[in-house]
Amino acid sequence: MTEASTIRSVQKDTRINIHRAADIAYWTQKLEVSVINLKIAVSETDGSAAKVEEWLRMKKFIK
Repeated sequence: MTEASTIRSVQKDTRINIHRAADIAYWTQKLEVSVINLKIAVSETDGSAAKVEEWLRMKKFIK
């Protein structure tokens, strides 16, 4: 699988899978957060990208 197709497959799925390196790389870059903050946010929410982003904003990890 090429990098472009990996990114597309990550974007199609709105759940963040912290066990997939492609998901971690994509979402840490997109949300501009550390891996640990992303993992905490996923574990504290249902794992959906929207809920993770909302949680990170609430905790002031992102603006």
